[in-house]
Amino acid sequence: MIIKTKSPLGVIKKSLEIAVLQNKPQVFLDYLLSNTIKTSFPNKLSFYNFFKEELVAAYKTSTGHLHLKIETPKYENQGYSHYCFYDKVHKNSRIYIKVKVLEQILYLDMLPF
Repeated sequence: MIIKTKSPLGVIKKSLEIAVLQNKPQVFLDYLLSNTIKTSFPNKLSFYNFFKEELVAAYKTSTGHLHLKIETPKYENQGYSHYCFYDKVHKNSRIYIKVKVLEQILYLDMLPF
């Protein structure tokens, strides 16, 4: 696996946002492979494949464009912010990604619901 050099965390978060909002997961792949990102998945390519599948499902079930709302639920006790992407109609997010920054490392997690 190729590991890229460090990228500023703000740029990485913005590329994640763009990848979801424009339905272009490939925009995020190079950043995902950087050594400043860790995931809860066995490896980064597993995370990427799941990410792509979730995007396909989110866009199939969405009405209109998605928009980002960053939330920190009261039950969250591990320091993650939830990047929730909503459409115009549904009350629940179409896709969400848990994001945490700790010691210049960006931690990502996704749940299958």
